Amino acid sequence: TMATVVGFPNVGKSSIINALRRATGTKGAAKTGGNPGVTRHVSGFLIPGDTSVFVIDTPGIMVKKFVTATEKVAGLRLACVGCIKDSNVGT
Repeated sequence: TMATVVGFPNVGKSSIINALRRATGTKGAAKTGGNPGVTRHVSGFLIPGDTSVFVIDTPGIMVKKFVTATEKVAGLRLACVGCIKDSNVGT
């Protein structure tokens, strides 16, 4: 079985994979950190068990630019909660 973990930057995708691995007695292997951008490449990890699962960890998915005023407000909100770096929102 295979599963892919996808979502916004810095929301705990790698932490979920590590928690699943620890729950099966396997040491966590996905790098984590307090700032967005720790996961830079797609990586795969085996979650062992009766029915082993291969989990794919992905970098955060985000729009490239915040153009309209509404998009910039949304970007600033994401930056305030640590999902993206504030420098990505622009001025």
